[in-house]
Amino acid sequence: MYEMANPNESNLYLVLGVSSDATPDELKQAFRRLALRFHPDKNPDAADEFKAVNHAYEILGDPQRRRVYDRYGEMGVSMMDGVGGNLFNPDISDMLCTVSLTLTLLTSLVIIFLSFLSVRVDHQVEWEYAVVFIPLFIVDGFLVAFMVQKGLTEYQVDTEELLSEDDQEALAALPLEDREAQRAAWLRRHRRVSFLRSVMSLVYVGLFILFQVFVVLRLDRIVTWPIAVVFLPWFIMEAFHVVLASFECIHILITEQADFDVSPWWAWCQLYALVIYDTFWWMALRILQAILLALRIDETITCHWAVVFIPVYCVGLHYLVALARLRWRIRSFRQQVTGKTDLHAVFYLGLTAFIVMGTLAYAFIGLLVRRLEVPGSVRVAILLVPVFIVVSFVFLGVCCCMPCVACSMRADFSVPRSSATMAVVPSGRRITLPNTALESSSSHSQSIPPSSQTSLAP
Repeated sequence: MYEMANPNESNLYLVLGVSSDATPDELKQAFRRLALRFHPDKNPDAADEFKAVNHAYEILGDPQRRRVYDRYGEMGVSMMDGVGGNLFNPDISDMLCTVSLTLTLLTSLVIIFLSFLSVRVDHQVEWEYAVVFIPLFIVDGFLVAFMVQKGLTEYQVDTEELLSEDDQEALAALPLEDREAQRAAWLRRHRRVSFLRSVMSLVYVGLFILFQVFVVLRLDRIVTWPIAVVFLPWFIMEAFHVVLASFECIHILITEQADFDVSPWWAWCQLYALVIYDTFWWMALRILQAILLALRIDETITCHWAVVFIPVYCVGLHYLVALARLRWRIRSFRQQVTGKTDLHAVFYLGLTAFIVMGTLAYAFIGLLVRRLEVPGSVRVAILLVPVFIVVSFVFLGVCCCMPCVACSMRADFSVPRSSATMAVVPSGRRITLPNTALESSSSHSQSIPPSSQTSLAP
């Protein structure tokens, strides 16, 4: 004869009388058997046992809640619906753990590389630069592995994940043979695009690694190429950017021309100039900075190093002008109070970021110019202090933001209701009320959030 476990027993598997590796069907059968045995209509003295059985199956009957229970116990399950409840989701917690460990390792490798670089340039050690760049090459290995994994994942994606709801409805209206042919065509096209994208990404990463190798070869004097040759992989990468940005710019201009009717010619010129500037300004400054560095290192030009970094100063000027324009927009925005408040927040946030990052960036540039003009005047360890601060801030910010993003992710429990048979509640609630109970409690359930409604079955 089956003996009911203690209702206060913390092991919910004992409450249902099953093992911890029971299948969903075994859990369902055990629940139905016990629910019939301890239902108040048949056994009025077993109300506590019935509640315990209902509570146990409510948790163990849902795969996600069961995994949380197996790892954290009932306390973890009870905290799932609270603030930060997603942190108890094993999938999310494992993902956060993996990302945090990977980010910590990569940040450590970058800091080690900068430390090696500082002691080598200051001649505290006489290592070859190939040894100094080992941490950076390890980071490159992680990057290549990530790109390969991403490409394989996109290539192996299922057809149903590629189609929007409209596409799926259009497919459903086709005959079976045409439907399968269309689905196969979409899958082939997606795989071709995914393969091409993966190859381009690997080529891009390969150029970046090749640039690092060229720098190491030049620093170790294994080759005596001009700096323009060393920068050749970088310039090819920038050529990729120019091509992609050109397509993006053309697409934006075509879209703007189709959506807006601007009749004056000067308005069209202003629109074209604005789109082209927004698309290419950052890229143009990067290319110009690389050209000036290559020319100055090869001593093709012999100007002051402060002049070489003019493109970097222009970056700060761009963001300063953007903040000034935003401030002017706020002052002229007098009617919509809510929008003005939002713009105020954006302005002060941007101003704070500009002051902090600008101070660190231009402190680094100033120290670098001093070091290049007067060799040995500034130790590289001191020169890299702003870089260490920025890396630390970025690492700290990402580690703080990841749990916040995970907490803001909520499961979608919007399931259509069926008025004929039963009420469908969140996926973790496997036990339902009959229609009579629903009709009697409809007015009460409207005032209770769906996540807090619990129902029982006869």
